[in-house]
Amino acid sequence: MRQLLIITSAIFFVACQTLEPLENYTFKKEKLQLPYLIPEADLNNINLAMHYNETASTEAPKYTELSYFNIYKNYDMEFRFRKEPRVNDLVRFYLLELKKNMVLDTANSYGKVQLRIIEFKEKRNNGLMFANLYLMGIPSLFGVPFNIIDIYMQINLNITDINGDIKEIYLGDGYAREHMAMYWGYGADAYRSATINAFREALYEALSKLESDQKNIFNTLK
Repeated sequence: MRQLLIITSAIFFVACQTLEPLENYTFKKEKLQLPYLIPEADLNNINLAMHYNETASTEAPKYTELSYFNIYKNYDMEFRFRKEPRVNDLVRFYLLELKKNMVLDTANSYGKVQLRIIEFKEKRNNGLMFANLYLMGIPSLFGVPFNIIDIYMQINLNITDINGDIKEIYLGDGYAREHMAMYWGYGADAYRSATINAFREALYEALSKLESDQKNIFNTLK
């Protein structure tokens, strides 16, 4: 029995899809250009919203600026924020996305665009999981999902001036569902994929609102 469960689990994860590189999830908004804003991510807020590392507030400032190096102020893509991979995924995705839509200029910036997560909900279908375990994983061999992961989140992008005063807030909502299933679904990466896709949808909505208002933002900050 034990050996059968081990073999079934091994087959399950081998036969699942793997997570694509984050670059494949990004989008580009052709009309959005933000050369006068510097990106920031509230890491403590993201950790708390996702219910991980609730004591992390002693490890980092409230806002941690994304890394730059040398006089070129390029993005440092080797940063590491937390062990929880989904937190790292979201911040890396945020960095990659804004990199497409701004020419970084820290010397002449008018303010910052700060990422926060307002709400994060994760739902699992434990009934499917227990049913598969009870039946020794046999249903999963025929493509029945082992679990279904639903992620909902709401984010906001705070636009602040050089003094840190918030001038505008843009909200975005995102939802995604992924299946843990052989042949056509994910294994453990289902959680990461659902979180990334929900964040992608929320960020797209927030950036769309920002895009339609960027002239007003520029006039407010300068």
